[in-house]
Amino acid sequence: MAVQSFKSHTTHLHRRPHNFAGKLYIFHSRDRESDIAFNDNGDQYDMADYHDFSLEKSGGPVTDHGAVLRQEDILWVSKQLWAPDAAMENGIYYRYFPCSRPRGNLQDRYCGV
Repeated sequence: MAVQSFKSHTTHLHRRPHNFAGKLYIFHSRDRESDIAFNDNGDQYDMADYHDFSLEKSGGPVTDHGAVLRQEDILWVSKQLWAPDAAMENGIYYRYFPCSRPRGNLQDRYCGV
């Protein structure tokens, strides 16, 4: 079995590969540079968006689908996105993602679908 790697024009974290209907999809998240000091709340992480790639077959060309969901496009998220994933059921694809938004001195955590 041949191993294929691909290099992207940007840094991607939390890679999630899935085979949906015979096609390989790779879902990524991207952090922006941040000058926030490290702490136990994870405030230093600044995930900007989710970026997808796909391959029709092993060894074939990689399609870059670009940023498919951005933090600013989700009205109820005001602080951070976290590592995404995806699922398919009955031919319907679902992306789900944890996120947070401040509430006073706390960070409420949510899961978007």
